[in-house]
Amino acid sequence: MRLTLEPFHPDRHDPDLVAALLYDADPLFNALVFGPPEEGRAVLRQMLDEQSGYFQTPYLSCAVSDGQLAGVIVLIRARDMKTLDRQSSDLFRRTMGTLTVLNKMPLFLRMARLNAPPPSPDSLCVHMLCVHPDWRGRQVGSWLLSQAILQSGGHPLYLYVGSTNRRAQTFYHRHGFRPVDERTLRLRDRIYGLQSLVRTGP
Repeated sequence: MRLTLEPFHPDRHDPDLVAALLYDADPLFNALVFGPPEEGRAVLRQMLDEQSGYFQTPYLSCAVSDGQLAGVIVLIRARDMKTLDRQSSDLFRRTMGTLTVLNKMPLFLRMARLNAPPPSPDSLCVHMLCVHPDWRGRQVGSWLLSQAILQSGGHPLYLYVGSTNRRAQTFYHRHGFRPVDERTLRLRDRIYGLQSLVRTGP
């Protein structure tokens, strides 16, 4: 199996499949942000068409083997995050509608407080990572993380993972990530937790 990392391009990578993988990277939190699966994937598909915000080239990349999409990863330098947040706010209004975004704004503001500050402006955020179901168990996730480490240029890598997502936590711990912060949000009689993980060193 030979993998290559390619910047997302709608003519080379199936946008519907990419949108589904992005949603499945964290379905619990993505349901809050984008809506239930069918609706949320449709919103992400529209966002891919816009080529703006978090899901534009060069931030969104695809792991490909023999023309097949094996996984996706979104990598964002911490110093770029505020600019992309502003772009994404406009993108949300265009794809979800101004009224929907206004109704969700209190939720978005509360969710933003779940994110601990990045380790440094030059640190690299693994914003999303998901492996296609047909490729799981074949080290694709590990390979995607190895590409993130190469792109980090020796600076820390950081990410956020759901507090109850033990499988993902175990995966990241195995690759040198360590928890540095954990925050919770109570919403509709349910507690949502987000753990901040950081990886330093080679």
